[in-house]
Amino acid sequence: LHADNRLGPGALAAIRQAFAEPGLDYAGLTQRIEAEGLFYRLVEAAANRRVVRGVVFGDSGLVCRRELYERVGGFAALPLFEDVELSGRLARDAQCGRIEGAELVISARRWRGGGALRTTLRNWMLRVGYACGVSPARLARSYAAHNAPTSGPS
Repeated sequence: LHADNRLGPGALAAIRQAFAEPGLDYAGLTQRIEAEGLFYRLVEAAANRRVVRGVVFGDSGLVCRRELYERVGGFAALPLFEDVELSGRLARDAQCGRIEGAELVISARRWRGGGALRTTLRNWMLRVGYACGVSPARLARSYAAHNAPTSGPS
């Protein structure tokens, strides 16, 4: 999970139930962003479609069987996109699904602080950079520069 995510009510039980059946190797959860508005519903829908395609990141609650995690080598020691990298290896080797009834609640703090559209576009650009081979260390520096705490009244 990303640090600004938390499991919704009943999610852990739904995860256990889903993995009690054979055939599911790794999965993601249904996103729910803690904010009102169509923009956030569209972001959720895009993330949920991504999971169905087998692309599960930390913002969708990447869950996998221990044997599979160990077989593919676990998380790489990357400063950013370690979830993306692991998801890619899992997708080549396993069957993915989205766990119904398992909701992941996402804080909208970063979207609100940086502007919803600007934050989303920045995240997409970072992902494109990663896909094009930009080093995760360089991307992490860029991410940190845009997410530095601001000073001023609280």
